[in-house]
Amino acid sequence: MKHLGKFGQWTGELVGTFEKSEMDEEYKDLEKKTQHLEKSVEQLVKKTEEWLHPNPIARSKTLSSLKSNKKVPQLEHELAEIMLRGAADLPPGTFATTLTQVANVENQIGEARDLLDSSIYENVLIPFTNFLNTEAKELTAAQKRLESKRLEYDRQRRKAHPGTQEKDKDEKEKEKEKEKEKDNDELKIATEKFEAATKETRKLMESMLSQDPQRAQNLRAFVDAQLAFHRTCLPLLESLSAQLGSGSYSSVPRASIAPAIPASSKPEPPTKHQTTPPLPSPAQPTPVLSVDTLSRIHIFEPTRPD
Repeated sequence: MKHLGKFGQWTGELVGTFEKSEMDEEYKDLEKKTQHLEKSVEQLVKKTEEWLHPNPIARSKTLSSLKSNKKVPQLEHELAEIMLRGAADLPPGTFATTLTQVANVENQIGEARDLLDSSIYENVLIPFTNFLNTEAKELTAAQKRLESKRLEYDRQRRKAHPGTQEKDKDEKEKEKEKEKEKDNDELKIATEKFEAATKETRKLMESMLSQDPQRAQNLRAFVDAQLAFHRTCLPLLESLSAQLGSGSYSSVPRASIAPAIPASSKPEPPTKHQTTPPLPSPAQPTPVLSVDTLSRIHIFEPTRPD
């Protein structure tokens, strides 16, 4: 019967028949702040996991391995393995040697990424996930209990003197009926429970918001983990670059070849402002060009008008 009574109270509030007890502004402000905090931490955990490993499959494997303290090869490890295989299959030479050198550095970068994953998991993801699974859930449960107590309180307040919570009631009549409600035992019990639930919920919200410095420290750990990773990788890559030398990586541009003209299409005769490029005279010697020069010039095929 009590549940039906609460449902009737809730329905009456929904359609606007019954009044609803409103919380004070301080409580509303706390509630709004904790809601934003929970949403922000939830999104931060999700995006941090995606940032660590954008690939969903790799992300799932990594998080599972971190929970079970088992290592999963990083992409750098897999890349290094391919390079070492290639170096072993190739004949001795510059390329094979370079593959081995780069693979060794990639393996070390993979080890540094293992430390990055582990540090962020322990110092960022675990604390924030624990916050969502404990404090946030505890607050949600307390807010549900409070709403239940509030419905019962409003129901008993209305039940003590039927019609006293109609919106069109005169304010003086409401004041008289409030005095009568004090003598109602059920209303007193409901009031005490409602006040206790309000106090409990308020305390949880204040406690949650008071831990901002700790959450800031977790973000500092996130930054420090990235800094340590890049500090490890930078000297490795600088040393590798010095070993490989400062060779030029620019490729020689390919010769541009004019598009072929279809056999069915005939070129238009030149106008008075256009002239056909003269063909070289057979008696005139043709200069000998090197292969490198030929590869850099634009090759075209002149045409004669019909």
